[in-house]
Order: sequence, then C-alpha cells, then structure tokens
Amino acid sequence: MQPRAGRAIGAVDATGARIGDTYADGQFAPVLLPLAEQQDALRAANSTRHTAAEAAGVPYAFPDGAGTAQTRDTRDLLNINGIASMAAALIAAGETGAVMPFRDAEDVTHMLTPQQAYDFSQAVGVRITALYQIKWQIRQQIDALPDAETAAAFDLDATWGAALQQL
Repeated sequence: MQPRAGRAIGAVDATGARIGDTYADGQFAPVLLPLAEQQDALRAANSTRHTAAEAAGVPYAFPDGAGTAQTRDTRDLLNINGIASMAAALIAAGETGAVMPFRDAEDVTHMLTPQQAYDFSQAVGVRITALYQIKWQIRQQIDALPDAETAAAFDLDATWGAALQQL
C-alpha cells in the first residue's frame, strides 16, 4: 500500500495508509508542517489542556478530611464565589459556627465556619489563577519555538505534567 501525501503527521486514512509522511527507500519519514501551523495546533492543544485541568477540580484539605471542589464549568465557579460572598457576610456579622455546608465531588458534605469557607473559596481562586498562569507560560514557549523541527519535538503533555506537579 502506497502512502498518500497529506497534512496530518503520523495519522492514517480509512485504508490504513499513513498521511503526512513520505516514503523513500522503504522508510517512512515525517513531513513537518510549517512552524506557524504547528504553533496553531499547539496553542489549541494548550487551551484544551488548560480547560481539562480546570475541569478536573481542586483538591482541598477540608477540616474534616480531603475532598475535591468541582470546577467543571461556570456554574461551579459561581457557586464557589457565592460561598465566598456568604462567608464574608457571615464573618462581618460575627458568625463563628460551622454553619456553611459544602458538598464536594466525592459527595461528602463538609460543614464549614465562615472563615473556613472563605479560605476554601480563596484557595480555589488561587488554583484557577495558577492554571491560567501555566497556560500563558506554555503559550509563550510555543510562540518562541524557533523552527518546525523544534515545534515537532515540543512535548505539551510533559510540559503540562511538570507544571501541574509544582502546584
């Protein structure tokens, strides 16, 4: 089966022929896309990784045990912001009891004092901000790639993995 010319690196078509590679002397050789196209693809993949990292939730050490705050979408983030607002109001009113329930991704309800709820909501905000910082730093690395060969070797998964381990 003869390989067909194409644009995707390492992909195969419906017949199993490799797309985007050249075939010479019995060997497949990748055809590198131009630098700008690879950077566009890497930027899109970087955004996808950021969205996935944000949607994975925020691990948190609640006073009664570990849990995960769900941050899948705007609704989850609005709920956490609502907790922060309510906590601030209760702190201002002098409330110190564990009067604020929060149900985590593991379906465990944690009863929090207003200060604990406020601290929790701030920790979520710090994590979300840190994920944006990672995305922007990686975007700068992608923008600075000097050539198509370097872009093809850029390991986005390893870069994200290393950054997430430092959070």
